[in-house]
Amino acid sequence: MDFLCEDLPQYGVHLIPPSSLEYAPLLAEIQRRANQPLDGAPPFLERERVRISDQERATSAILLNRSGMTIAAMRTLWVYQTVTGRSYRHMRDMLSPENVLLPFGRPEEALQLNRYWTTILSGSKRYLCKAGMVGDNGDVRPPNPDETWASTSFWNGGASAGLPNKDPVRAVTLVLDGVFFIDGGFAGNNAGKLFEATVADVEAHRLVGRIAREGHNCDLPSAQIFANIEKATAPYLAMVGGPVSSNPDATMEDFRNVALGRLGLQFSHWPTSPKFAEARVLSTMTWDETAVPNLRRI
Repeated sequence: MDFLCEDLPQYGVHLIPPSSLEYAPLLAEIQRRANQPLDGAPPFLERERVRISDQERATSAILLNRSGMTIAAMRTLWVYQTVTGRSYRHMRDMLSPENVLLPFGRPEEALQLNRYWTTILSGSKRYLCKAGMVGDNGDVRPPNPDETWASTSFWNGGASAGLPNKDPVRAVTLVLDGVFFIDGGFAGNNAGKLFEATVADVEAHRLVGRIAREGHNCDLPSAQIFANIEKATAPYLAMVGGPVSSNPDATMEDFRNVALGRLGLQFSHWPTSPKFAEARVLSTMTWDETAVPNLRRI
């Protein structure tokens, strides 16, 4: 079986395949660090922990970040070619943009943790396989005191479609389809539309934040403000979970509508007590003014 890597060398982000002489020593160091977690490391639940497996080796790679910038979000694609000429793909968000690039409603303490534990610092490396990612920024520096984790669980991967049963595979290509750097710059082919989805998330949060702010400034009761938010988001609830990212004809409006539907779903699950509702309005108002990096293609 042939295995190819499509990385982003022009941006300093490299994939080292198993056929490279660099692979084995880099993998050994990542494995050693995984076996000896840093003090203050996030306590993974066992079911969420990605393992380095011999079965995955042939289609895995080591990512080296030599860009000079921190990687804040990353989407990968495994493209499979079968012996009969068919093709299918497996997409995974190794780093979600929600961790750092979409800070709406997040306290600074949480963002400080995420900037260390859910990013790839310049000079750091990761093991990538279709199950997820292994490694941390400890190969560059240990966490600062305000970056040590104290919660009960942690997850740094994203959802992806399972691999269907297909004909025998003759070739696999691992693609760095989209990478966001910490300053908002984006690189990659973007077949999975990570760029559009992230920009749409920002715009949807801004819109809902404006609705909350305008209602508050007009002294509307919390119940009415939430009703206004529901009016803006409810038409798009049915789009949540749909295949917008895999639709080549999807527009920015489609991505915005999906993002609005997701926010509407969040609001529908929140408690409705008056005390909680008032606090929720005040928090949502800040979305309109939350500082976000300048998301742009580079």
